[in-house]
Amino acid sequence: MNFFDDLGKQAAKVANAAAHKSAEVIEVSKMKLAVKTEEGKIDDLYLKVGEAIYLQCAADGDVPDYVKDDCVEIYNRKQVIDDLNEKIQQIKSGNQGEEKERAEEDPFVAEEESAKTHTEFTISVKKEEE
Repeated sequence: MNFFDDLGKQAAKVANAAAHKSAEVIEVSKMKLAVKTEEGKIDDLYLKVGEAIYLQCAADGDVPDYVKDDCVEIYNRKQVIDDLNEKIQQIKSGNQGEEKERAEEDPFVAEEESAKTHTEFTISVKKEEE
């Protein structure tokens, strides 16, 4: 009988150790999820800050050199999206041959050719009237 008592005690120890280890794994997993959630919130804030800077630069026409290339890239990608949306609307309406003018121009583009080629970008700087 002693053998079975020892075996039962050993099984109980193993079960307790496994339960403890499982609890640790669950707790660590919860903490990792919390970290990822916080990192996601930080990414959202970075996105808000970046968008605010982009919009401010667009309104002012004054783009710092360290973000100029990124602003160009944003504008070019917005142009591609606008073009694709326009084509979607043309297909939906059955007017594939008609072209619609854009309601608004992005303030980062000074010349129409720059917008069409997506390769060259010039900043239009608002001049203060004296």
